[in-house]
Amino acid sequence: MLTRVTIVIAFLFFILNVRFALGLGSIANILDKGMFLFASAMILATRPTNKIILGLLAANIGMIVLLGFGTSYPQFYWSTLIFGLNQIVIIYVMLSFKPDRKDCAAILITAALLPIASTLVGALYQAAGMYKLYAIEYSTGVARFQGSLIPAFLAGLSMTGAFSALLLALVGRSPMFWIVFLANFVILLMTGGRATLVVTVLMCACTIFLRRDIPAERKIWMIAGGFAGLPIFAVAFGQKLLDRIANSGESGRELIWDYVRQLHAQYPWTGIGFAHQFDSTPRAIVVRIASGAAHNDFLRLKLELGNIGMPLMYLMLTAAVLVSAGRRGRMDLLMVASYGAFLLLSTSDNALANPSYFPLFIVAAMAKYYFDQQGPVPVRPQQQKLWRMADFSRRAGR
Repeated sequence: MLTRVTIVIAFLFFILNVRFALGLGSIANILDKGMFLFASAMILATRPTNKIILGLLAANIGMIVLLGFGTSYPQFYWSTLIFGLNQIVIIYVMLSFKPDRKDCAAILITAALLPIASTLVGALYQAAGMYKLYAIEYSTGVARFQGSLIPAFLAGLSMTGAFSALLLALVGRSPMFWIVFLANFVILLMTGGRATLVVTVLMCACTIFLRRDIPAERKIWMIAGGFAGLPIFAVAFGQKLLDRIANSGESGRELIWDYVRQLHAQYPWTGIGFAHQFDSTPRAIVVRIASGAAHNDFLRLKLELGNIGMPLMYLMLTAAVLVSAGRRGRMDLLMVASYGAFLLLSTSDNALANPSYFPLFIVAAMAKYYFDQQGPVPVRPQQQKLWRMADFSRRAGR
């Protein structure tokens, strides 16, 4: 139970956003990452783990350290590299451990409820005069909902939360999760997230189509119902998304991308050191776009690890995901799809180091264990009657 509690507390601490809302600065970042590392340590100490995935983690860390020894970047610091390792340790440990059904339920339910919790915490912060529920995007002037976080982080949480809530609703955990799913989707639209919206729609469609216990006719009706509801959401939130698509472009990211490419050209093979990209961004760019992050993990890791290190890192991470997805003798296609969606997000966001984004395929991994341990989903008598009537009508129409 203690392990489950530490995992839940780590995510709850993240949505408190003590770094910005409470003004604790770098100390809050240490506490934030420390909570996830403590949860990882608890998993390693109390749960069975996959040794292949942990071996891939060790190989990844070894490669990062070797490249650190090889770089000639003058602002390289071992402390930055070592502290930055938490980005990959958390992901690999979450992929490696073999959860029981209660572990899975705790993680899935927590992921589903985090966007709503962030909204409530943000409302309390605003009432106390500590933080604002909306942030104005500099390039468009669009007001984006951010809850207790920032708009991009809340969009990521809402994406994963909607995915998790849909999984729980489909498995019959509680009808309440259909409401949670809709609430998360509305929060996502209010944040104005573009890539996260696309990924959410794709993952919801994949979730429905890949569920073996849902009859084909029901899948069609569910997808059709989803599309039928789109005009309602379009009327309520469409203008905000259109304004962002039409006016924001890359939201200033092209400035950072140009600089990252220029700096990479100076250190093409060893890179500048893992986790060093953020601090390398010139102050002039940070002030102009209010961020020093690359917003593209492929470019970031190419700068930090070089032309060979970046592909090797993704090769090892992909292998770890496939090992996790292939447990119990069959490949979990939903987990593979979620990892593909994560890679898509990595082209325009800081997905690897962000607790808002990487849980997307962790949730899929938990769902695989949860469903396997639960067994076939019981079908209610009313559903059986409806499906038999639909089958009779289909046969009669032949």
